[in-house]
Amino acid sequence: MKRYFYITPEDYETAASNGIKTATLHTRVHLNGWDIDRAVTQPVRRKRSHGDWPKIAEANGISKHRYYTRVYHGYAPERAATMPPLTLEERVDKMTRDRRRFTDEQIRRAREHGVSRRLLQQRVVKQHWDVERAITEPVNMRREKV
Repeated sequence: MKRYFYITPEDYETAASNGIKTATLHTRVHLNGWDIDRAVTQPVRRKRSHGDWPKIAEANGISKHRYYTRVYHGYAPERAATMPPLTLEERVDKMTRDRRRFTDEQIRRAREHGVSRRLLQQRVVKQHWDVERAITEPVNMRREKV
């Protein structure tokens, strides 16, 4: 049977022997709703040590906030501290490239077949053509339909 409210003196001793402080034990049981057996035995998570990397990042012109954000998003600490930040133009260019549906090569090939970027987009998005067909199929002019 799980216990959720009264923490016995033995529970405090068990928690202390497991490296769990009294305040942590109270928070786990009374605020977070943990059962007492789990609260006194589960180890406390240790904070990750970043060493000197935040200082190195600042020396490289990268703010601590940006460094920690990069690490949070999966960058290795060394890369987060040493990779220079993108300029405004580079960020805008990257955002534009990331949102584009077609590569420059696909757009060039479509133009060679007389298909504009707008028509290419319309064929793929609205008419659900596969990209290769949308690039290579000739434009059907109205006067050709007559």
